[in-house]
Amino acid sequence: MFGKFITKEKIINLSNVNSTNEFASDLLKNNETKEGTVIWAISQSKGKGQKGNVWESEFSKNLTFSLIIHPKMIEPSHQFLLNKAVSLGMIDFLKTKLDDNLIKIKWPNDIYIGNFKIAGILIENEILGNLFQSSIIGIGLNVNQINFSSNIPNPTSLKIISGNDWNIEEVLIEL
Repeated sequence: MFGKFITKEKIINLSNVNSTNEFASDLLKNNETKEGTVIWAISQSKGKGQKGNVWESEFSKNLTFSLIIHPKMIEPSHQFLLNKAVSLGMIDFLKTKLDDNLIKIKWPNDIYIGNFKIAGILIENEILGNLFQSSIIGIGLNVNQINFSSNIPNPTSLKIISGNDWNIEEVLIEL
């Protein structure tokens, strides 16, 4: 999805964090962060979803990460273009893994396989005046988890659909 934009040198791998988006936000406040820095967590204790929802992820079973970018080429009034690009990139990636007839976007931030949610996207933008300062693109992709909390409607994962175990790091690098 992000091509040569992301390299292994730009990946910060954390065993546990409250939220990769919060960690990314703290990095932006305290440092000059390189374009394309990825914060990847093996486990998130308070993964964030849209409108205050929580993203559930079993330890080391799913891909939870945030990408920091500085999209100065996009006007803040067109910030939904960023959401579209990320969502369509997720679709393109999933089409390489699964039957593409079932993959769809539930705007503005969910990716579904048929009627089942496989991924969520949370983009948090910092805008000053009429310029983007930064964007944190948080992505949760259900990879190997097969049991989910009963209060989560219609979850699925790559493993549930394909029957295969997936290497989380390889999925991250390919995505």
